[in-house]
Amino acid sequence: MLCIIAMSNALFCFVELNLQHIMHMMDQVLVMSSMSTEAMLQPKYYQYTFFLTMFLLTNFVTFLPTTFSYRYQLVKDPINSRTWGFFIKQVSPALLSSALCGYLCAKAIICPTEAEAEHIISLIPPEMRVAQHLQIVYIVDFNQFNSKMSIWALWVVCLISTLTTIAYWIESHHRVVQNRLASGKTLKINTQFRIGLVPIFVTPSMKDVIPVEKTDEEMVEG
Repeated sequence: MLCIIAMSNALFCFVELNLQHIMHMMDQVLVMSSMSTEAMLQPKYYQYTFFLTMFLLTNFVTFLPTTFSYRYQLVKDPINSRTWGFFIKQVSPALLSSALCGYLCAKAIICPTEAEAEHIISLIPPEMRVAQHLQIVYIVDFNQFNSKMSIWALWVVCLISTLTTIAYWIESHHRVVQNRLASGKTLKINTQFRIGLVPIFVTPSMKDVIPVEKTDEEMVEG
């Protein structure tokens, strides 16, 4: 499980380094520009790159209940829960739900023409541009049905993942504590695992969701 999580994190970092998205929000329209290789691709490939971005980003949330469920089953039935079939059964819901969110988000993007892109750039205040030359790759209009569906899907998946994680968190903790054969070291590791695992998953998601407010001086310098 840790290998799968590490691979997902490494792939997400690799994708983000190669895409380097810059986002601008104007009148419920999200403008996405790229400072890296994505701007060199043809528009027909943008759906695939955005799908991969949202798929990997959603994995940070969907793998939370998967990890705690897998850990709970290891405590409950350590023999049968070590098979490949059981592992695939645990991981599949997270991957499928992330893929669904990625697909809906990819269907929501709109690739503007060159003239439309230039018009959009002209609407962005110069002090808000982080680069002198912006290469707009696609936009997301939150007034459209596909965009609303993607937002609702992300909200539902994140809510279910959070509630499921809390349920397995509590249940696995009670099972370990009630197990009289558990040593003090096991209980200590259990506490460290519960406290340390959540920030590992939540922090990267918060980094990409929570906006950062800049001062006027910082925006002018940018």
